[in-house]
Amino acid sequence: MLQELEQEYGLDGSLWEQYDAYLNRLVHGDLGQSYKNKVPVLDLILWRLGRTFRLILPAVALAAIFGILLGAIAGWRSGSRLDRLISRFSLIVYSIPGYCLGMLGLLVFCFWLGIVPSGGMTSGGLTGAAYTRDLLWHMALPVGVLTMSKLAYNIQMMRSSVVNAKRADFALVARTKGLSGRRILFRHILPNAALPMITIITMQMGFIVSGSMMIEQLFNWDGMGLLVYKAIGGNDYPVLQGSLLVLTVCVVLSNLLSDLLCALVDP
Repeated sequence: MLQELEQEYGLDGSLWEQYDAYLNRLVHGDLGQSYKNKVPVLDLILWRLGRTFRLILPAVALAAIFGILLGAIAGWRSGSRLDRLISRFSLIVYSIPGYCLGMLGLLVFCFWLGIVPSGGMTSGGLTGAAYTRDLLWHMALPVGVLTMSKLAYNIQMMRSSVVNAKRADFALVARTKGLSGRRILFRHILPNAALPMITIITMQMGFIVSGSMMIEQLFNWDGMGLLVYKAIGGNDYPVLQGSLLVLTVCVVLSNLLSDLLCALVDP
């Protein structure tokens, strides 16, 4: 039986023969078969990856929008009371690990206030508009936690970028022309200060796919993070190997997208 299993999973050859067979299957999109579920690994990954993107796309978008706005305000009014308030808020949030933020969110919004569910993706048995509302209800807390965990870093980076852009020659020329502060900020400083944010946001997109394991485990969200966690616990090596490969590709593609976008929008 052991010999039959080794032959079935391609483990009866030498290491080089196994590696060559793996590369040949990989070229054809075959990541192997799950030991536990007996289904193709690629089908499992694509199904879970779509569920993970339901969390990370709105989280990254919200963290980018509010991070840029709050960071720009803090940097433009650096040294003011508003700047100190925004900076202290972002530093406090940044110092709290995402998993702890999730537990605090569950404690406050689920157990104390009871306005969001404690986990899962849907309540089940719903279709149409009712399903969409229920999905958004279940998404609210994990998306909020992911947004807060990335928002604080975005605020600090945007503030620093705006402060540096304020001291540049083009900002001095704009002020000597008598342009209003709002025009200088939105037409001259923001397009230049936002360039580092493009790199940060696109890289967040890649790393958050692999870094959402604890959040998905905490909220029982059936995505890539939970898939990797269960594969580790169940010794499902084909699923683990395929998942790590896909997550690595996501990071590389995010890096490439960052370079392309920076070249397009650089004023």
